[in-house]
Amino acid sequence: MFRFFYIIGILTKYLLIYLLLKFGLYRKPKEKILRNFFEQAGGAFIKFGQLLALRIDVLPKEYALEMIGLFDNVKPFPYQDVENTFLQELGVTPHKIFKDFQKKPFASASFGQVHGAKLENDHIVAVKILRPGIEEKVTVDFLLISILAFFADLFFKIEALPWKEFAQEFRRWTK
Repeated sequence: MFRFFYIIGILTKYLLIYLLLKFGLYRKPKEKILRNFFEQAGGAFIKFGQLLALRIDVLPKEYALEMIGLFDNVKPFPYQDVENTFLQELGVTPHKIFKDFQKKPFASASFGQVHGAKLENDHIVAVKILRPGIEEKVTVDFLLISILAFFADLFFKIEALPWKEFAQEFRRWTK
């Protein structure tokens, strides 16, 4: 439930920024503002922004190009959360399973991050860890994206397909 109100707060903030832009009281490129919204919302919203980046039939080119930054600009979560995930899922820390486990991830994305590790037989592997609480966040995000798609269909029509269908496509693609 906290996630729902958190996203509503972010939406309110960016609605105010949009209004300030309309009245010329705020000066920042609109495409950067849209990307900032998706980054701040996190979770499935980053994935939704990534999908938008690939759909130049949905967004103008300058927006789509800005959204490409969502593919590689996600902050990693703390190593303590990695250890907690291992403890919850497997009952031990990564260093009890792997000969070596890199605390710093070499990749971080919207739903997880990837750490390098070495097995006892010296094989190097990549270990992907889901972000803590991501499944619950995504459930709420899907609901909010569906609601936003409904309003977008009313006020921001696109030629490619209705926003509602786009949101459904996104949900199928993400699951």
